[in-house]
Amino acid sequence: MHLAHRLRNPTVLTVALYSAAIVWWENDPTRAAAALEEAFGYIRAGASDLLYADMLELRARIETMAGQGTSALAALRAGLAQSVESGNRPSVVSSQWYLVEMLATSGHDLDTAAMLHGITIYGPLAEAFPAFGGREAQLHDQALAALRAQLGDKRFEDLVERGAALSFEEGVDSPLPNSIA
Repeated sequence: MHLAHRLRNPTVLTVALYSAAIVWWENDPTRAAAALEEAFGYIRAGASDLLYADMLELRARIETMAGQGTSALAALRAGLAQSVESGNRPSVVSSQWYLVEMLATSGHDLDTAAMLHGITIYGPLAEAFPAFGGREAQLHDQALAALRAQLGDKRFEDLVERGAALSFEEGVDSPLPNSIA
């Protein structure tokens, strides 16, 4: 980060701050949120917005951990909209992937969560699915297990299959709740 500050390149600073926030999000969410806010400031000042949707997704994760479900959902919606508008399909899939987790763990809109899982893993965006691992994959697997338990195996599989059959447009236009508590 020190080198990024010395270069005084706003885009390099944005990338460095986002990278730091990824490292800090779980163990020091306050520090991660501050890094993201600084990075958002550089974007507002004209730095590249290539990571904007991913930064909003990380903000959503941090806000979810803090119990701020409504603002987390708003951040995720904004990131998803920006990803769709810019044609950044990996970010679309990443946002949907986290949305599945958010809905499943909150107990809201479980049918949509299962369908989004289907389109993310098996649908037209599956080829754009970014590889997730580590703690993110672990949290997602836990959320999927909870989703399956809440819906039951048959309903879960039926909804996943329905989601897999959706077009890209149908997948990104899925109705989402306005808030989660």
